Amino acid sequence: MDEKGIDPSLLPSASYRDDPSEKIDTIEDLIRERIYAFNDELPTTLVGFRMVVEKIYLSAISQSTNHTSVEKALTQYVESSLSERVWEAISQVLGNIVDSSNPRKTADLYACATGLRLRQGITLTDLAKKYGISKQALDKQLVQLCEKLDLPPPRLMKSQLSRESYRLANHRKIKDEKK
Repeated sequence: MDEKGIDPSLLPSASYRDDPSEKIDTIEDLIRERIYAFNDELPTTLVGFRMVVEKIYLSAISQSTNHTSVEKALTQYVESSLSERVWEAISQVLGNIVDSSNPRKTADLYACATGLRLRQGITLTDLAKKYGISKQALDKQLVQLCEKLDLPPPRLMKSQLSRESYRLANHRKIKDEKK
């Protein structure tokens, strides 16, 4: 017994030997072990289920000693996560276009927001004429779309600072005319 009254032969360090499974288990083996050991009730929602899967996956990755296997697993995890987000974004954009009252105009707004129309040499004035609305109305719709998508305004649009200064100047002008 040591000074704390603990038998040193019972400590893990007294008879530690490398676990042979650490050298031969792949990341897939560790994931399978985590899945078989999972005793909690599975969630009923897709989001909850995904969280459980990610928890199992990440715990297996953190336990692995095979660095090549971990790197490969993390790469697969990131790629699948990114791929899923890309498909969700594409389906949202397509849904917004299909469900709009004017799908062609909505598609053109998305093309403007991403800068595609600018690269094609098409201006907001051209699009406004095409749809029979003012350039300002089209600009406002484009600003709303860019804000919704959290995108910076494309180069064919005035910056937020410019729009704000124009708004203030027009406000002062109207105020002075009323006097």
